[in-house]
Amino acid sequence: MEHLVENIDWLIEELQEFSEDAFVIFDCPGQIELYSHLDVMHRLCNAITKHGFYLCAAYCADGTYLNEPTKYIATSLTSVSTMMQMGLPHVNVLTKCDKIPNKDFLDKVSEANSCREIIEDQMDERNFFSQKFFKLNQTIVDVVDNFSMVNFI
Repeated sequence: MEHLVENIDWLIEELQEFSEDAFVIFDCPGQIELYSHLDVMHRLCNAITKHGFYLCAAYCADGTYLNEPTKYIATSLTSVSTMMQMGLPHVNVLTKCDKIPNKDFLDKVSEANSCREIIEDQMDERNFFSQKFFKLNQTIVDVVDNFSMVNFI
């Protein structure tokens, strides 16, 4: 990714070959550090948009991870972090949905307006993570919900 940033003129020249109404999909590496910890993707996106291109980020999350509250919250936090770092319009896409046996849960995830709505039936002190971290976990859910931007398609 650093190589692309360093050779942005070459990349822009290659992109110019496409017509104005074309869509180009960049299938980027899956290392989350590129999107949540490092600024390389942000720099690359800024360089591309400066040349008049419109970008949108699609965050692909493994749908099979969302069947547990801890994994759902971790996925949501990763999405929020990526949105903040990238600074682009953002779509969260669930993948591997055919592997999710509970289709009602899948519908619930795709129709929900908040993280709390998805895991509300598991948010009591007896079965939500551990009692020791119950208040911390409630606060984390509130952080995700306060962004009001984490929805999955």
